[in-house]
Amino acid sequence: MFRQEIMRINSRFELITAKSEIGIWEWQPKIRKLMWNEVLLDQFGIKKDVTDRELYPLWRHVLYPDDIEKLEDEVKSLIFQKGEMVELEFRITRVDNREPRIMKCLIIAEHDASEELVRLIGTSIDITENREAELKLKASEEKYRSIIENMNLGLVEVDFKGNVVFSNKKFHDLTFLSDPSVLINAQHGERFDRPDKLEFNVLSYRKIADSVFEIEFRRIDHRLVTLLESTAPVYDQQNNITGHISIYLDISSVKLLQKNLEEAVMERDSFIRKVNSLKLFYEGILNHSPAEIFVINSELTLTYVNRLFVENEAGIHREIGNGLNEIAQSRQFSKEKWEVLIDKIKESLEEGALVQFEEIRHLENGEERNILRNILPNYNDKGVLEHIVVSGVDITDLKRVQADVVNKNVELKKINAELDNFVYSISHDLRSPLLSIKGILDLIIEKGGLDENNLRYIQMADLSAGRLDGTIQEILEYSRNARLELKLTEFDVKEMINSIFDDLRFSDPEEIKFELNIEGPPLLFSDKYRVNTLLKNIIGNSVKYKRSHIPDSFVRVYVYREANNIVIKVVDNGEGISEKNIDKIFDMFYRGTSKSVGTGLGLYICKEILIKLSGNVDVESVRGEGTTMKLTLPLSQPN
Repeated sequence: MFRQEIMRINSRFELITAKSEIGIWEWQPKIRKLMWNEVLLDQFGIKKDVTDRELYPLWRHVLYPDDIEKLEDEVKSLIFQKGEMVELEFRITRVDNREPRIMKCLIIAEHDASEELVRLIGTSIDITENREAELKLKASEEKYRSIIENMNLGLVEVDFKGNVVFSNKKFHDLTFLSDPSVLINAQHGERFDRPDKLEFNVLSYRKIADSVFEIEFRRIDHRLVTLLESTAPVYDQQNNITGHISIYLDISSVKLLQKNLEEAVMERDSFIRKVNSLKLFYEGILNHSPAEIFVINSELTLTYVNRLFVENEAGIHREIGNGLNEIAQSRQFSKEKWEVLIDKIKESLEEGALVQFEEIRHLENGEERNILRNILPNYNDKGVLEHIVVSGVDITDLKRVQADVVNKNVELKKINAELDNFVYSISHDLRSPLLSIKGILDLIIEKGGLDENNLRYIQMADLSAGRLDGTIQEILEYSRNARLELKLTEFDVKEMINSIFDDLRFSDPEEIKFELNIEGPPLLFSDKYRVNTLLKNIIGNSVKYKRSHIPDSFVRVYVYREANNIVIKVVDNGEGISEKNIDKIFDMFYRGTSKSVGTGLGLYICKEILIKLSGNVDVESVRGEGTTMKLTLPLSQPN
């Protein structure tokens, strides 16, 4: 009888747990027996025919890795009498469908008199939906709280006594009021107007409709504001009014819009007239355009033709509204031309860009004319094709002119080549006798025996010969820079600058100090000959125009990288350049001072070299203090 009662109780308990969807497990360590009820098996998605030995590995397998250690630690603490009960949550992935679930479990440890573990009993409830509902509720609360707080409407709630219960941030932003009660008039649940009681400068407080008011007032920042106030009662569960909620909308801009509405209507009518006028104006422009223009819509239907196209394509105005294929079929004599046009339009649409092609037009008198067609698809801001504009320009005369230009360019290249050869030949022919004269003058000076006047004359002749030789060399450099193609090589700019220093070190009887500062690798990929000519001229000018009789004359050169360029900065403390002359120093034949002995070609050649090398120069100078020239060259020339 007692056994039957126990079985009946167990049966009712199992029924309760099944209906309550409570999973139950029991582990008896002495007999190493693990038992799960059917609810627990179903919660974990485990088949009912699984053996007891398979339960623990399956349980451990479906646990989230982050939860395994936590659960095992809690179970161990119960086994070793560090507690009698533990309640915790963990996550699983069901065995059958891999669905993630959240479980809440209660584990109870039962020990005997000798404090040995008799059994562990655990219950498990699937709280996934509850947890998701909690998260959704929390998110919903946060969403509506955020909406209320950040809505574009001011909101104030007052209780039945008129005390402010809540006001959102937008209300304070609209009114600049620290206390919303100055705008709330509530007495015994009825609304009434009391502008005389308000604590700021109210210009009007008008009732627009039931529970709707328009308030015009001047805020503390002196801005005139118009608010639309709408009020509604708040009811409790017994349908008693417990307070009011007032909503405030800034309608200042609406009022301004209303004020200007009549003017806007007048402007609209004026605009319509202007649009019609512009339409006539642009149609007039298109009709008087020297180009044939016609427009096709996205279905390749002709929608517009200008006057010139009508004149050159007889009867085309009657084709407006027809598709291009239909037009091609109806014009047998020009069918091929229209088929080519259709193919080119399709090409333009595929590329989404302008397509040009030439078309031959045969006139009735047998003359042929060249027409350049431009096809340009037009898309709206969403990328949808709206229409295609096709224009045609008669380029027959232009092609004739181009042919003449090509022929003249050939002749000009021939003339330039002959001129280059002439300059090169004359320069060499002039320099040979000049160097002979200079050599003879040097021998006369070295031989001596001349009186003071004759020696001065000979030296003047020698100096003039040297100037002329310098002029010829500059002419050669200019001709070479203009004639020769770029020859790009990699070279050491440090070695080049030191070599220039060595050449110039003894060019002046007064001592001058040369300094070179290089940051980074000294290699430069450019035209070595042109860069050398450029630096020789720039550094040579710093030496040539140094200030006399000062103890610390210097020329400092800085080389460093800047983005994808190499910068060579030449700094001196020489005579400097006046502000009025600084923009002229790169002009041909310009000489800035009376001390200048050259032709004025040096810096002009530098500018031409920089153009060839895709570089530039910046000049800073103060008269009597010195000059800084910043040369910027690309690290490598484009192909």
